[in-house]
Amino acid sequence: MADDTLRDASEKPLYDALRGWIDNRIGNVLFLGARFPELAAEMLERGISVMVVDVDMPRMEAFQKETRAVSGSSRRLGFDPRPYDSIRFEASSFNFALAWDGVPGGMDAPAFCKKVRRELKAGSNLYLRVPVRPASPLGLAPRIAEGPAARLLPAVARIERLAGDLLYAPDALDLEALREALGRWLKIEEVVPAGPLLSRLSMRVPGLADAAVTLPGVSRILGQLDQRLRTERWATEVLIRASKTLDMGKVFLTGSRFDPSLSGGRD
Repeated sequence: MADDTLRDASEKPLYDALRGWIDNRIGNVLFLGARFPELAAEMLERGISVMVVDVDMPRMEAFQKETRAVSGSSRRLGFDPRPYDSIRFEASSFNFALAWDGVPGGMDAPAFCKKVRRELKAGSNLYLRVPVRPASPLGLAPRIAEGPAARLLPAVARIERLAGDLLYAPDALDLEALREALGRWLKIEEVVPAGPLLSRLSMRVPGLADAAVTLPGVSRILGQLDQRLRTERWATEVLIRASKTLDMGKVFLTGSRFDPSLSGGRD
């Protein structure tokens, strides 16, 4: 990931965490969204099979082109343009699943977690980057929920909703509710929050956030400032590492693999 735009600087802590988690000795991986072709190419060079699911065909084609430009062989690269919720991969097919663009369209968090758990191998991980918001964006509601000021709760709730709409993405999920949904099927190992400033700028002024920064070091300096302010309480997005552990009910040990040749992969 280049660090030459404000959006890149905002996402860099999450991407760095992702790269630190990935074990290049693994066998099959699932990309839910055609993102990071350089990462896919690196895995292909190590003999790792990569399955990419994305309904956005132009993005899929660009990903395919960039990956093949870097990787010497794409024999292990597979594509599926169908919505993820309509695909039934074999149980225990993947060593990790990467959902950088959040919960796939057409699914809620519980359904997604249940499906991806089935398709992960025992001990494997889901890496989920998702927009989030707290139940009480300003932290006011919990303070007055009890006591004499409780009668003001309806008005405070309206203020909280307005603040939430201003500070967080429309599709942001309640982080605690997301934790609960994930916890039913996977074990949350780590949560990495994005900084509070650049992510909001990227959300509200995408044209500015995606423009190349011409002054040397500006995005890096702003990114460092943003990292100092990082806290889960104010984050607009987080990257979650959740594992399919052996102590969370029945696991599948079929050793099954997907065959890229059956899903669009070709040299």
